[in-house]
Amino acid sequence: MNKQKALRRVLTVGKAVGRQLLLILAAMLVCSLFLLCTGYDPFIVLKAIGRAIRSDLGGTVRWTTPYMLTGLAVAVTFRANIFNMGVDGQLYLGSIAAVWLSTYLTNWPAAVAVPFVLVFSMLVGGLYAVIPALLKIRLRCDEVVTTLLLNYVAFYFTDYLVLGPMLGSGTLTAAHSTEYISENLWLPKLGWFGDSNANFSLFIGLLIVALITFMLYKTRYGYEIKVCGANMEFARYGGISAGKTILFVMIVSGMIGGATGAMEILGVHHRFAYRYSTDVGMDGVVVALLAGNNPIGVILSGFFYGALKNGASIMQRIADVPSSLVDVVRGSIVLIITADFGFRRLRARRRARRAAESRGKEAA
Repeated sequence: MNKQKALRRVLTVGKAVGRQLLLILAAMLVCSLFLLCTGYDPFIVLKAIGRAIRSDLGGTVRWTTPYMLTGLAVAVTFRANIFNMGVDGQLYLGSIAAVWLSTYLTNWPAAVAVPFVLVFSMLVGGLYAVIPALLKIRLRCDEVVTTLLLNYVAFYFTDYLVLGPMLGSGTLTAAHSTEYISENLWLPKLGWFGDSNANFSLFIGLLIVALITFMLYKTRYGYEIKVCGANMEFARYGGISAGKTILFVMIVSGMIGGATGAMEILGVHHRFAYRYSTDVGMDGVVVALLAGNNPIGVILSGFFYGALKNGASIMQRIADVPSSLVDVVRGSIVLIITADFGFRRLRARRRARRAAESRGKEAA
């Protein structure tokens, strides 16, 4: 029996990985056709990604970590059929919270201060996610709308802080940035990747992925999330509180977003610059969809998206590809992945409709 379970798990993982690879290949084919039609080398994307992995693996790893975590934050809510589109806002608040708290922990040892900052940022991100969760539970507000709008609240709030009471001095004033945090709070860089921004946040991110995987597959909470995601009404009939589940997944997702923001500050930027993040949270939606909402799959899809992000700058250097064309290439990949997600949802609705019709005929 244990061997059969292990075999089923291996087959499930293999199927998920195979699906990811097929989607990536399809996206690459679309990109190649588009580049060919516009007069560019149709294989420039593949060359850029290959060079991003071979020659600048550190840069790819640097981007893998935030994409992996934002993808995980989205995937947790997607598994409960809840859509958290506010990871960017939770990331921003986690970032500014990390900078603010770091100013009071300057003389603390790093082994104590860094976990303290991470936990504080996670709490800030999680608390911010409570707002759309309660609006969904109490007022039946669409969480897609509320989380998207709350992103802008977070953006403008951090704008006020970084341009007002937390604005740095000297050249940082002109750069619209806070002061640098103390160097003893900087996450150590991974030296084997050379002179890159790859840092210890990679291992923290992998630890978070492992904990979320355990929670989803080995605990009661994971089972309740799965049931609510499959059928919310059936979950209520079975005694599962849908409201508590929604609140739980949103808090967990917000905490992951807050942790991502803290690691961006502690590991890469070391300060909060005005609007420093470029839609990492929204890209996490694509990472989650590409991974099929599998917490282990976000590692692979996050690595691919990190290589794509790193390869985009390489494309501009080696082939003089304009930045707007790079955005089109990324957009075509988004289109392929979301189209697959949409088709799967349509098939699921058709199956549910047919099942309801068959039950109706049997009752008659």
